[in-house]
Amino acid sequence: WLDWAERQYDARLVAVSGVMPATQDPIALRALRAAVERLDPWRLVGLHAATTLTGSLVLGLAIERGALTAEAAFDLAMLDEQFEIDQWGEDAEQAAQLARRRADLAAAGRFLGLLYDAPAGTDTR
Repeated sequence: WLDWAERQYDARLVAVSGVMPATQDPIALRALRAAVERLDPWRLVGLHAATTLTGSLVLGLAIERGALTAEAAFDLAMLDEQFEIDQWGEDAEQAAQLARRRADLAAAGRFLGLLYDAPAGTDTR
C-alpha cells in the first residue's frame, strides 16, 4: 500500500522493519497532509476512525478513497498480531478485543461508503 500512496498522492514513504521509525521525506509528508486537509469534516471523522484502528494513515486513506475494504485493511493491519496468535495461540480477551476492533473498522468503512452514496448536491468531498 506504500506503492499506492506514492501513485495516489506522490508520497514516497520509507518502509522499515523492526520498531525504530525512519525519517520520512518532508515532500511525502506534505502530500499526505494535503490529502487529509482536503477532506470535509464527515470524511475526516471516518479517516480518523480508520487510521486509529489500523494504526496507519495510508490504510486509512485507502479505505477513505474506496481503494481498500475495511476487512482487507484490518487483515493487513493485524499481521503482527496474527503472527503472534499463530505462534502462541489466542486467548479469549485478545479475541474479544480483535473482534471489537474489526467491527469498529467495518463500521468506519460503512460510514465512509455511505458518504460516497450521498444524494447529488450534498457536499461530502
